[in-house]
Amino acid sequence: MKEETAQTVRLSARGLTGGTFEAVLEAKVARQTARYAWVSGTEGIEAGRRDANTIAVTNVGGSALYTDVKIGTPGKAFFVDVDTGSSVLWVPSVACVAAGACPAASDTYSITASSTGVVANNSVVFEEDYGTGAVRGYLVRDTVVWGPLTAQQQLVMLVTQMDTTMFDQMSSIGGDGILGLAYDRGQGATVGFQDGDSASLTANLLASNALPNSYFALWFNQSAVFSTANPNDPNGGAVSFGSTDQSLYTGQFTFVPIVPTPILLANGSTDNLSYYWTVPISSSTVATSNGASFSIPTDTQIIVDSGTTLIAVDDTTLSAMIQIIGSVTQLVLQSSLYYFDCNTVQKLPTFNFYLGSGSGTLFPITYNSYVISDGVNCALGLMGLPQGQPSNLWIFGDTFLYQYYTVFDFGNKQVGFALATDGAGSGVPSGTSSSATAGGNGLGTGTATVTVTTTKSSAVHFTVSLALFLILILGN
Repeated sequence: MKEETAQTVRLSARGLTGGTFEAVLEAKVARQTARYAWVSGTEGIEAGRRDANTIAVTNVGGSALYTDVKIGTPGKAFFVDVDTGSSVLWVPSVACVAAGACPAASDTYSITASSTGVVANNSVVFEEDYGTGAVRGYLVRDTVVWGPLTAQQQLVMLVTQMDTTMFDQMSSIGGDGILGLAYDRGQGATVGFQDGDSASLTANLLASNALPNSYFALWFNQSAVFSTANPNDPNGGAVSFGSTDQSLYTGQFTFVPIVPTPILLANGSTDNLSYYWTVPISSSTVATSNGASFSIPTDTQIIVDSGTTLIAVDDTTLSAMIQIIGSVTQLVLQSSLYYFDCNTVQKLPTFNFYLGSGSGTLFPITYNSYVISDGVNCALGLMGLPQGQPSNLWIFGDTFLYQYYTVFDFGNKQVGFALATDGAGSGVPSGTSSSATAGGNGLGTGTATVTVTTTKSSAVHFTVSLALFLILILGN
């Protein structure tokens, strides 16, 4: 997720910082990737098998999804983080690397090397702040190609400086930049680049009718494979444009309308704009599978963010969840991360959240959604919110998204969830028993309920080598 300098409320600390694994994850409660497939605004989901409109994305150590985009003429490839929590595409400039302000291994963009590149917005310098990690630069326009899609005169932020956090993150992962897929500056917003055209790639593609439909969807491969020698899985996720891939989900979709998020404007006033993919929690009480319950802040909202790795909630809610989990397994706190015996993972409770308006729809948060493991070590993928963030504005990141094939629907302003296949043909996350209701909010028809139960022995699909994770983050 991103913070617009003096324009947007700070939502999360995204950067990768040096330090212990625990400190890294706390910082990462903010930054990393995603997974897609495109869906229709008013015509319903177009189900289909994987075709030319579906592309694979790279899963980096289980912590982020990256994809290649080509910028300029001739096109030059950049390895960028797929992020549903921001809307800007940025890559490093030649000058940034030459000055040592960007990693030396980064691919760089030079406007003089592209026959279609032009400077935009009078070279005014902007800053993109991701909470922990920021970049500065100016805008150019050029042709951008992503998979089968081409955007003409796309605004691209050409970075001239990274702060230390962003520098270290891109160095560790080997990434070049970030591809933001949130709404473009909020709908009707007067903030942002004010260049006359959309900043986000998705907004440009929609405006030019380059997309066959007004949605995309996201899928993380639960069976992605990593090793110290090869930390990237090139088939770790996928994006489909204009149709959904039936091999990537099972059952029906549940669609939840997005709600506006308070945005702090440059003049100091606040407006409610649909910038983030934010959905409401309908109940102020959360019940668990072991009979416990606790209250959460009134009017709590969840930002569905592929650019965040873990689940981030307010401190009071986090304490309640830790206490309930600690009643069935011993938790050992190391810095800010809770470790436990992997043999007890199936004893962990399910937290029942209801998303949407009214009574909402049940979304059980099983251990698959809040545990990270490499098969030897297990830890909770739960973190507190960054300092200063409203207690009722939570972030559900990759550990949650691994469990669902997620549709981001611009046309109907909603997010759709269906149980994700695990990448190995088994159909659903192992150890999961859940129900979901699909309502006809413009995508899909009628109402259907699907209940799925599996008894596979493997405990957690969000499998990350903790040692590898340290290597990726710390770069050593």
